[in-house]
Amino acid sequence: MLALSDFGDQSLYKEGCCPLPPPPALSSLPSPSLPHPPPGLVPTSTSSSPSPSTPASSRAASRLAPEAPPSPAKAFPSAPPLPMCSCRPAGRWLPVVFVLALIGWCYFVFTVDILLPDLRSSDPSTHSYGQATTIAFNILLSLALLSMARAVFTEPGRIPDSWIVGAEDSEVGAFLPQLQTLETKHDGTRRICRKSKPNMYKPDRAHYCRMLGRCVLKMDHFCPWLNNCIGFFNHKFFVLFILYMAALTIYMVAVMTPVFVRHVSSLEQVTLDFKEEFRVSLTYLMLCLLATGLTAFFGFHAYLVCTNYTTIEFLEKRGCSPPPDHVNRYDTGLWNNVTSVLGENPLVWLLPTRWSCEGDGLSFKLNPAWFPSCKIK
Repeated sequence: MLALSDFGDQSLYKEGCCPLPPPPALSSLPSPSLPHPPPGLVPTSTSSSPSPSTPASSRAASRLAPEAPPSPAKAFPSAPPLPMCSCRPAGRWLPVVFVLALIGWCYFVFTVDILLPDLRSSDPSTHSYGQATTIAFNILLSLALLSMARAVFTEPGRIPDSWIVGAEDSEVGAFLPQLQTLETKHDGTRRICRKSKPNMYKPDRAHYCRMLGRCVLKMDHFCPWLNNCIGFFNHKFFVLFILYMAALTIYMVAVMTPVFVRHVSSLEQVTLDFKEEFRVSLTYLMLCLLATGLTAFFGFHAYLVCTNYTTIEFLEKRGCSPPPDHVNRYDTGLWNNVTSVLGENPLVWLLPTRWSCEGDGLSFKLNPAWFPSCKIK
């Protein structure tokens, strides 16, 4: 088992990591017993075998030589996010339709039974209150629906063709990006998605999504309510969707509470409109449940964003009772963790757009507290 610094391979030190150590001289390299040379070092062809009298360090230096940097023309660029295909099985759209129907019902009741009476009031203060309430309600609703649409129809992230198993023998995979991954299987071998056709090496934090039938970059989870997998390119939209839905339900509960109390206190009056009472009471109780659940759900995902976990990583590696020596390799500080999802510019954090969002979903900044202990197996 060899440490990364043993070979001085600076290509494995990803951006934002600890300072790079100076590469050791080739003459000081130990004779490795690896099934394949480490990244950045390739075997050199020799016409004759070294003499038995040659020192071991010289024989290691003759077998391993620094690999020449690839030509920019041969480097295969990362695949941009593709438009998400909407041709998914029709049955999986039922939860999305249910969410839209629920939003439509709440919109109808809140507008007809809460907002319109205030807007039609002859009292100037009540009318002004109704106008302000209507504007705030529609702004929150618009942002929630736009975030939902972006989360549903944005491609979560595909593995580029250069990661196909065997592409390292062709020009498309000349720079061997799959050799620079840090996550391995339990036996120390590289992670390969064998369910995808063709088989592909898995980048760090990528996982296979059974619903989409392929691997997704920085996969968080598959959301049935959005009928899409949450990955690197639509993670921000998902977080904003649950944020705005939680804020919207809390706002509606706050506005409806006085009306609900007034209706409940006048149940014995004969002149009540029982249809209106039923609509308001049912919607109010439903919004209370939704506000509680969405607030808790957003709090959990806000914690994941602030600590740079995905849902899969939290469940598989950390859990509720992490081991004492557990270190999140991707936790690079609160600011870096948040900007990796919401973008570098705080002015657009709350907008459903990927302006100022950086990265390609293939490599990530690493926690300096974890990286020095990284090993190549």
